[in-house]
Amino acid sequence: MKKMKTFFIVLVLFAFQFDHSQNLNGYEFQLEQKPKSQLILDRDYFLLGTLSDYLGREKTYRNDDFVDNYYKGEYLLMKFIVEMYSDEAPNFVVEKNQYPYNSVEDILRSKKIAERINSFYNYKFDGAFKYFIDTKDKEWRKKHDDYYKSKEPKDTVYQGTMKDGLFKTDTQKISFIVGAYSRYGVPNQTRCCMRMFNSLSKFDYCISVLKQLQCENVEKEIIENIPTNQLIYFKPSRELKEYLDEYSFLSVR
Repeated sequence: MKKMKTFFIVLVLFAFQFDHSQNLNGYEFQLEQKPKSQLILDRDYFLLGTLSDYLGREKTYRNDDFVDNYYKGEYLLMKFIVEMYSDEAPNFVVEKNQYPYNSVEDILRSKKIAERINSFYNYKFDGAFKYFIDTKDKEWRKKHDDYYKSKEPKDTVYQGTMKDGLFKTDTQKISFIVGAYSRYGVPNQTRCCMRMFNSLSKFDYCISVLKQLQCENVEKEIIENIPTNQLIYFKPSRELKEYLDEYSFLSVR
């Protein structure tokens, strides 16, 4: 069966085009480096820590298998996530992004994992809609305009923020911070540092969890720019440092 090339059009006109996808299995994603068995992570909370929070988490009903986008240098992190869930047979699929005007390289999909992760968020309508069109259709612009003028049911985009009271154990908290630091950690000579952009809830959650884990010198810095830069500085507790060191091979820095 031929695979259709499609653009999906968002109100702000971001689009992704996929010309092939890859089903993943455990053999393809065997990691060369394994962490110590005694430093076990809660995989759901690790994944939660890694997820993009740029203007919140997006969810639509027709795109209900979306896990996250991954950029240059994040392939190993994506591999690790797939490996963590290998015993659940979550049917991960990676779609290669072919749209030339953004830097996304891979889109990870799994309906089972997406449903679980989405349960960690509260969602609200953000005023946008999403739909799919055939890129070969010369009249796509007219159909796009007609779509937004019509009263037919649309694929509503919802904006998610993390729910309150998500963390019950220190393992969940540590896993969340390890995930966040693996993706958002940046070099700093004196302290650990994480940098996020336009985060709606993860930035504040990280600060709160770091304090709960008895980390020292937890400070934040906001740089008003486009996009807004949100930085967190901290000195990890002894236990958290062991985890950060053990999983440092995942760092995208």
